[in-house]
Amino acid sequence: MTPLATIRDLRFRHRGGPFAMSIERFELARGETVACVGPSGCGKTTLLEMLVGIRRPDAGSIEIDGVPLHALGDAPLRAWRRRRVGLVFQDLRLLESLSALENILLPYHLDRTLGDLDSATARACELARSMAIEAMLARKPRRLSHGERQRVAVCRALVADPVLIAADEPTGSLDPDTARIAVDLLIDAARQGHRTLFMVTHDHSLLERFDRVIELRSLMSVTRGAET
Repeated sequence: MTPLATIRDLRFRHRGGPFAMSIERFELARGETVACVGPSGCGKTTLLEMLVGIRRPDAGSIEIDGVPLHALGDAPLRAWRRRRVGLVFQDLRLLESLSALENILLPYHLDRTLGDLDSATARACELARSMAIEAMLARKPRRLSHGERQRVAVCRALVADPVLIAADEPTGSLDPDTARIAVDLLIDAARQGHRTLFMVTHDHSLLERFDRVIELRSLMSVTRGAET
């Protein structure tokens, strides 16, 4: 399979803390679905954030879909992330002043080059229907349960047709049935669009759905001390 993402000779150390990681080489194939597991503190979220350019490595290279992230300035990196990456954060990062629908469509409001807003709205409603939150699209996040908010975040990650979907514990507050729906939606979006899914999870009941599972400590040398 053709690599979508390649990490080479990566080095990273948290400032003021004992955590450090070293990865000689790691690849994600185009269209592959990968679950990243490991105990709290081993660096899973740190790796995800470097893959999408939220954190920068101290050394080494990260290339996604032919783009050398390590060589981009901050503004081009943010623009690339909006256009090419679908993110589901652990803390969700929904805007309380916007409705659920407006939060799903946020990438289109931030970057008008993504495409037609009417078509995006139709896709947002379709995604919301698949996640059983269509009736809640007019509500602000404060009127949603945490599980409903999480589903909004999953829809937002998929709405702009990303090449890479990066999800940090996207099912942490969902009941088992909804968690399976959310993961199936992410995996289906990856496979149907030949996208890559990289998901950090502690839920081992979901792992059989993925093409590959990586245990992070087997990939790199780590000194404990990070968050996740």
